Amino acid sequence: EGTLGFITKVEVQLVALPEAFSAGLAFFEDVQTALEFVASAREEHTAGTGVRPRCLELLDQGCLKIMAAQGSGIVIPQGAGAAIFFEEEHSSGDEMGVFERWWDLLSRSSGALLEDTVVATERARQEELRTLRHAVPATLNEEGARLASAGGRKVSTDWAVPFVHLGPLISRIDGWLRDAGIDRFVRYGHVGNGHPHYNLIVGNAEEAARASEIVGRMCQEACVLGGTIAAEHGVGKVKIPYLHHRYSALDLAV
Repeated sequence: EGTLGFITKVEVQLVALPEAFSAGLAFFEDVQTALEFVASAREEHTAGTGVRPRCLELLDQGCLKIMAAQGSGIVIPQGAGAAIFFEEEHSSGDEMGVFERWWDLLSRSSGALLEDTVVATERARQEELRTLRHAVPATLNEEGARLASAGGRKVSTDWAVPFVHLGPLISRIDGWLRDAGIDRFVRYGHVGNGHPHYNLIVGNAEEAARASEIVGRMCQEACVLGGTIAAEHGVGKVKIPYLHHRYSALDLAV
């Protein structure tokens, strides 16, 4: 990040724009069945035998409630406990083949609410889905800001783990939060890369301290499992206390 020297030359490789891409929103009974679907999509992508996602993003039940409140034309089914937002790049005119592969995968997925699946091939519909997805962090930021006068806030995470460990780790973390009395938390983000974002909404300074302690525990466990404390947004000031989970005392001293 420029802290150890000066960048004098950068060589980049440009990636060609895709001819087209399609998007979809698939609903599931709960987070774990959504993650099982993601695992299947990853396996097909690796094997080159089916879907080829460029993103697989989790939206839990808390996210779906926020999305339903946006007044969009996209219907959020009441029985859904989670959703996966996905996109795939493809050749122009191949939309039908793409969605046939996704539909086949969904039809074989336990817990999928198949008939509620939303598909988007046109740009306006794709942007509508993206707007709904981005309403989640925006709403949580506003919610956290309203609690600032009482010492509350939004406490968020940026850790990541190898995907194979993600489902069991999420189950453990949910238990830690419930045991700590933190009831308001939302999970969303890039689970296809083993990189969800937990957002903990706390009402006062004492709750915020408990939340930060659990985030530290998340980071420690992520590193034990071969992951990292910051997969997307950098360390900055907020994550400095968690660096010792990732680096040795010698590394940090240097």
